[in-house]
Amino acid sequence: MPTPGGPLRLALGAQADLLLKGQRVTPARLQREGFVFRYSELVGALNSLR
Repeated sequence: MPTPGGPLRLALGAQADLLLKGQRVTPARLQREGFVFRYSELVGALNSLR
């Protein structure tokens, strides 16, 4: 949903970037340790709940 960045930044400060830009997170340490996820993508995990 399009949102004006200025007012959102005034209201939320630096946390507004999470809403405006999103966040890409990877489990780097788990992967280095050899952990294998059953579902590598969210879609697969959600489909398994059906």
